[in-house]
Amino acid sequence: MRAGLAARRRAEAGFVNDDGEVPDQRDDVKDFYPNRLQAAGIAAHGAAGSETQVEDVVFLLNRYFAVMGQGIESSGGRVDKFIGDGIMALFGIDGDPAKASRHALAAAFRMSGRIDDLNRTFADDLPRPLRIGIGIHFGNVVLGEMGGGRATSLTAIGDCVNTASRLESLSKSYDAELIVSEDAERHSQLDLSPWPVHEVTVQGRSTPMKIRAFSRARELARPADRALLATAERFAFAGAMVAGLV
Repeated sequence: MRAGLAARRRAEAGFVNDDGEVPDQRDDVKDFYPNRLQAAGIAAHGAAGSETQVEDVVFLLNRYFAVMGQGIESSGGRVDKFIGDGIMALFGIDGDPAKASRHALAAAFRMSGRIDDLNRTFADDLPRPLRIGIGIHFGNVVLGEMGGGRATSLTAIGDCVNTASRLESLSKSYDAELIVSEDAERHSQLDLSPWPVHEVTVQGRSTPMKIRAFSRARELARPADRALLATAERFAFAGAMVAGLV
Protein backbone atom coordinates (compact mmCIF):
# COMPACT_ATOMS: atom_id res chain seq x y z
CA MET A 1 0.00 0.00 0.00
CA ARG A 2 1.37 3.38 -0.98
CA ALA A 3 1.82 6.21 1.48
CA GLY A 4 -1.12 8.18 0.05
CA LEU A 5 -3.76 6.24 1.97
CA ALA A 6 -2.10 6.84 5.32
CA ALA A 7 -2.06 10.58 4.61
CA ARG A 8 -5.70 10.53 3.56
CA ARG A 9 -6.61 8.52 6.67
CA ARG A 10 -5.02 11.10 8.97
CA ALA A 11 -6.48 14.03 7.05
CA GLU A 12 -10.00 12.66 6.97
CA ALA A 13 -10.28 11.32 10.53
CA GLY A 14 -13.86 11.70 11.67
CA PHE A 15 -15.38 11.02 8.22
CA VAL A 16 -17.65 8.48 9.99
CA ASN A 17 -17.91 7.58 13.67
CA ASP A 18 -15.47 5.36 15.58
CA ASP A 19 -17.41 2.20 14.67
CA GLY A 20 -17.53 3.06 10.97
CA GLU A 21 -21.31 3.46 11.21
CA VAL A 22 -23.82 5.78 9.58
CA PRO A 23 -26.34 7.45 11.95
CA ASP A 24 -28.77 5.15 13.78
CA GLN A 25 -32.36 5.32 12.57
CA ARG A 26 -34.09 3.12 15.14
CA ASP A 27 -36.55 5.86 16.13
CA ASP A 28 -37.88 5.81 12.57
CA VAL A 29 -38.98 2.19 12.84
CA LYS A 30 -39.89 1.74 16.52
CA ASP A 31 -43.54 0.95 15.72
CA PHE A 32 -42.73 -1.90 13.33
CA TYR A 33 -41.42 -4.72 15.55
CA PRO A 34 -41.92 -7.56 16.16
CA ASN A 35 -43.52 -8.22 12.78
CA ARG A 36 -43.53 -10.59 9.82
CA LEU A 37 -42.98 -8.86 6.48
CA GLN A 38 -42.32 -9.57 2.86
CA ALA A 39 -38.97 -8.09 1.96
CA ALA A 40 -36.45 -7.54 -0.79
CA GLY A 41 -33.06 -8.60 0.54
CA ILE A 42 -29.66 -7.55 -0.73
CA ALA A 43 -26.28 -9.03 0.12
CA ALA A 44 -23.01 -7.69 -1.27
CA HIS A 45 -19.28 -8.25 -0.96
CA GLY A 46 -16.27 -6.23 -2.02
CA ALA A 47 -12.69 -7.04 -2.93
CA ALA A 48 -9.47 -5.15 -2.19
CA GLY A 49 -5.80 -6.03 -2.39
CA SER A 50 -4.31 -8.26 0.31
CA GLU A 51 -1.25 -5.98 0.43
CA THR A 52 -3.23 -3.34 2.34
CA GLN A 53 -1.77 -2.28 5.70
CA VAL A 54 -3.93 -2.82 8.81
CA GLU A 55 -4.52 0.89 9.43
CA ASP A 56 -5.39 1.44 5.79
CA VAL A 57 -7.84 -1.48 5.81
CA VAL A 58 -9.80 0.25 8.58
CA PHE A 59 -9.64 3.56 6.74
CA LEU A 60 -10.87 2.00 3.48
CA LEU A 61 -13.63 0.07 5.24
CA ASN A 62 -14.92 3.22 6.89
CA ARG A 63 -14.95 5.08 3.58
CA TYR A 64 -16.59 2.10 1.91
CA PHE A 65 -19.26 1.75 4.62
CA ALA A 66 -20.02 5.47 4.51
CA VAL A 67 -20.56 5.72 0.75
CA MET A 68 -22.42 2.38 0.54
CA GLY A 69 -24.66 3.56 3.37
CA GLN A 70 -25.39 6.73 1.46
CA GLY A 71 -26.39 4.70 -1.58
CA ILE A 72 -28.67 2.51 0.53
CA GLU A 73 -30.34 5.34 2.40
CA SER A 74 -30.87 7.52 -0.68
CA SER A 75 -32.76 4.56 -2.16
CA GLY A 76 -35.03 4.25 0.87
CA GLY A 77 -33.12 1.55 2.74
CA ARG A 78 -32.08 1.48 6.38
CA VAL A 79 -28.57 0.35 7.34
CA ASP A 80 -29.13 -2.15 10.14
CA LYS A 81 -25.58 -3.13 11.09
CA PHE A 82 -22.04 -3.77 9.92
CA ILE A 83 -20.95 -7.40 10.14
CA GLY A 84 -17.18 -7.66 9.92
CA ASP A 85 -16.58 -6.15 6.51
CA GLY A 86 -20.28 -6.58 5.63
CA ILE A 87 -23.38 -4.39 5.76
CA MET A 88 -26.95 -5.42 6.50
CA ALA A 89 -29.73 -3.05 5.45
CA LEU A 90 -33.52 -3.26 5.55
CA PHE A 91 -36.05 -2.26 2.90
CA GLY A 92 -39.80 -2.21 3.48
CA ILE A 93 -40.27 -1.66 7.18
CA ASP A 94 -42.57 1.38 6.94
CA GLY A 95 -44.18 1.28 3.51
CA ASP A 96 -45.58 -0.78 0.65
CA PRO A 97 -43.61 -4.05 0.47
CA ALA A 98 -44.61 -4.47 -3.18
CA LYS A 99 -42.05 -1.76 -4.01
CA ALA A 100 -39.26 -3.34 -1.97
CA SER A 101 -37.47 -5.04 -4.86
CA ARG A 102 -37.40 -1.90 -6.96
CA HIS A 103 -35.84 0.04 -4.12
CA ALA A 104 -33.29 -2.71 -3.50
CA LEU A 105 -32.34 -2.59 -7.18
CA ALA A 106 -32.06 1.19 -6.95
CA ALA A 107 -29.69 0.76 -4.01
CA ALA A 108 -27.55 -1.71 -5.99
CA PHE A 109 -27.45 0.73 -8.90
CA ARG A 110 -26.27 3.55 -6.63
CA MET A 111 -23.76 1.35 -4.81
CA SER A 112 -22.20 0.47 -8.16
CA GLY A 113 -21.76 4.15 -8.93
CA ARG A 114 -20.28 4.87 -5.53
CA ILE A 115 -17.70 2.10 -5.82
CA ASP A 116 -16.64 3.72 -9.10
CA ASP A 117 -16.30 7.04 -7.24
CA LEU A 118 -14.13 5.38 -4.58
CA ASN A 119 -11.91 3.83 -7.23
CA ARG A 120 -11.39 7.22 -8.86
CA THR A 121 -10.59 8.80 -5.50
CA PHE A 122 -8.01 6.14 -4.61
CA ALA A 123 -6.72 5.38 -8.10
CA ASP A 124 -3.15 6.31 -7.13
CA ASP A 125 -3.27 4.42 -3.81
CA LEU A 126 -4.79 1.00 -4.55
CA PRO A 127 -2.92 -1.88 -6.20
CA ARG A 128 -6.15 -2.75 -8.03
CA PRO A 129 -9.71 -1.33 -8.19
CA LEU A 130 -12.23 -2.22 -5.51
CA ARG A 131 -14.97 -4.60 -6.65
CA ILE A 132 -18.36 -5.52 -5.20
CA GLY A 133 -20.84 -8.35 -5.70
CA ILE A 134 -24.53 -7.99 -4.86
CA GLY A 135 -27.37 -10.51 -4.47
CA ILE A 136 -31.06 -9.51 -4.35
CA HIS A 137 -34.01 -11.69 -3.35
CA PHE A 138 -37.64 -11.06 -2.36
CA GLY A 139 -39.33 -13.10 0.38
CA ASN A 140 -40.52 -13.32 3.98
CA VAL A 141 -38.60 -11.93 6.96
CA VAL A 142 -39.27 -11.68 10.67
CA LEU A 143 -38.43 -8.19 11.94
CA GLY A 144 -37.87 -7.49 15.61
CA GLU A 145 -35.58 -6.46 18.46
CA MET A 146 -33.08 -9.31 18.86
CA GLY A 147 -29.94 -9.90 20.87
CA GLY A 148 -29.03 -9.34 24.51
CA GLY A 149 -27.88 -6.47 26.67
CA ARG A 150 -26.15 -3.70 24.74
CA ALA A 151 -26.03 -5.96 21.68
CA THR A 152 -29.82 -5.80 21.20
CA SER A 153 -30.94 -4.19 17.96
CA LEU A 154 -33.72 -4.15 15.40
CA THR A 155 -32.92 -6.75 12.77
CA ALA A 156 -34.47 -9.20 10.32
CA ILE A 157 -34.14 -12.95 9.91
CA GLY A 158 -35.63 -15.41 7.46
CA ASP A 159 -35.41 -16.88 3.99
CA CYS A 160 -35.10 -13.50 2.26
CA VAL A 161 -31.94 -12.56 4.14
CA ASN A 162 -30.39 -16.03 3.88
CA THR A 163 -31.09 -16.40 0.16
CA ALA A 164 -29.78 -12.92 -0.65
CA SER A 165 -26.54 -13.88 1.06
CA ARG A 166 -26.32 -17.10 -0.97
CA LEU A 167 -26.90 -15.15 -4.20
CA GLU A 168 -24.17 -12.71 -3.26
CA SER A 169 -21.79 -15.66 -3.03
CA LEU A 170 -22.84 -16.77 -6.52
CA SER A 171 -21.79 -13.43 -7.97
CA LYS A 172 -18.18 -14.63 -7.86
CA SER A 173 -18.99 -17.74 -9.90
CA TYR A 174 -20.71 -15.65 -12.57
CA ASP A 175 -18.08 -12.87 -12.50
CA ALA A 176 -21.03 -10.57 -11.87
CA GLU A 177 -21.53 -7.47 -9.77
CA LEU A 178 -25.26 -8.18 -9.35
CA ILE A 179 -27.39 -11.34 -9.05
CA VAL A 180 -31.19 -10.90 -9.01
CA SER A 181 -33.63 -13.70 -8.17
CA GLU A 182 -36.77 -14.35 -10.18
CA ASP A 183 -38.93 -13.35 -7.20
CA ALA A 184 -37.13 -10.03 -6.83
CA GLU A 185 -37.42 -9.35 -10.55
CA ARG A 186 -41.16 -10.06 -10.57
CA HIS A 187 -41.91 -7.70 -7.69
CA SER A 188 -39.68 -4.92 -9.05
CA GLN A 189 -41.87 -4.43 -12.16
CA LEU A 190 -38.68 -3.85 -14.14
CA ASP A 191 -38.13 -5.54 -17.49
CA LEU A 192 -34.91 -7.51 -17.02
CA SER A 193 -35.50 -9.80 -20.01
CA PRO A 194 -32.42 -8.55 -21.95
CA TRP A 195 -30.25 -10.43 -19.45
CA PRO A 196 -30.09 -14.25 -19.62
CA VAL A 197 -31.78 -16.49 -17.05
CA HIS A 198 -29.75 -19.08 -15.13
CA GLU A 199 -31.13 -21.87 -12.96
CA VAL A 200 -29.14 -22.46 -9.78
CA THR A 201 -29.27 -24.58 -6.65
CA VAL A 202 -28.99 -22.49 -3.50
CA GLN A 203 -27.97 -23.92 -0.15
CA GLY A 204 -30.92 -24.15 2.23
CA ARG A 205 -33.57 -24.33 -0.51
CA SER A 206 -35.17 -27.58 -1.65
CA THR A 207 -35.76 -26.56 -5.28
CA PRO A 208 -33.62 -24.75 -7.87
CA MET A 209 -34.27 -21.05 -8.44
CA LYS A 210 -33.90 -18.77 -11.45
CA ILE A 211 -31.61 -15.75 -11.43
CA ARG A 212 -30.24 -13.07 -13.73
CA ALA A 213 -26.59 -12.02 -13.59
CA PHE A 214 -25.33 -8.49 -14.37
CA SER A 215 -21.66 -7.77 -14.93
CA ARG A 216 -22.35 -4.27 -13.52
CA ALA A 217 -25.35 -3.11 -11.50
CA ARG A 218 -25.16 0.15 -13.44
CA GLU A 219 -26.49 -1.75 -16.45
CA LEU A 220 -29.88 -0.93 -14.89
CA ALA A 221 -29.40 2.63 -16.18
CA ARG A 222 -31.43 2.08 -19.35
CA PRO A 223 -33.98 4.94 -19.75
CA ALA A 224 -37.04 2.77 -19.03
CA ASP A 225 -35.48 1.33 -15.89
CA ARG A 226 -34.09 4.66 -14.73
CA ALA A 227 -37.58 6.15 -14.58
CA LEU A 228 -38.74 3.35 -12.29
CA LEU A 229 -35.59 3.37 -10.17
CA ALA A 230 -36.01 7.09 -9.61
CA THR A 231 -39.26 6.43 -7.73
CA ALA A 232 -37.22 4.71 -5.02
CA GLU A 233 -36.05 8.04 -3.58
CA ARG A 234 -36.98 8.82 0.02
CA PHE A 235 -38.96 5.69 0.85
CA ALA A 236 -38.21 2.70 3.08
CA PHE A 237 -39.44 -0.68 1.93
CA ALA A 238 -38.80 -4.21 3.14
CA GLY A 239 -35.50 -5.92 2.66
CA ALA A 240 -32.00 -6.61 3.90
CA MET A 241 -28.52 -5.86 2.58
CA VAL A 242 -25.13 -7.24 3.54
CA ALA A 243 -21.95 -5.76 2.03
CA GLY A 244 -18.24 -6.09 2.71
CA LEU A 245 -14.66 -5.81 1.53
CA VAL A 246 -12.55 -8.97 1.22
